[in-house]
Amino acid sequence: MLKSSLPLFLILFIALLCIYLFWLQPFLLVALLLILSWYKHTKYPIKHELNFYVAIVILGSLVEIFYVNTIPAWSYEIKHFFNIPLYVPFQWALIGVSIISIYERQTKKS
Repeated sequence: MLKSSLPLFLILFIALLCIYLFWLQPFLLVALLLILSWYKHTKYPIKHELNFYVAIVILGSLVEIFYVNTIPAWSYEIKHFFNIPLYVPFQWALIGVSIISIYERQTKKS
């Protein structure tokens, strides 16, 4: 059943690998995450994907900023704006639209 979603999981794994390898180079990492997002969109599009992407970038950033600055449960070594790295919003957006794509692929099969 999850077989149809394996390419999306692979995209997420590649994103995780990019974050692991390039977290000290935030501009390169943002570029890689945007390329992965574009690739995901071209191969596995969903309706209103750009709207979801932008909403997740904004809302994910606001939540991350709130929690990092008010509840110091975690912090980042490299801080670009409001104590979060530059790549975090794009990471959230790629994960969010990928989860929506996986959900849509699974519910179409049922």
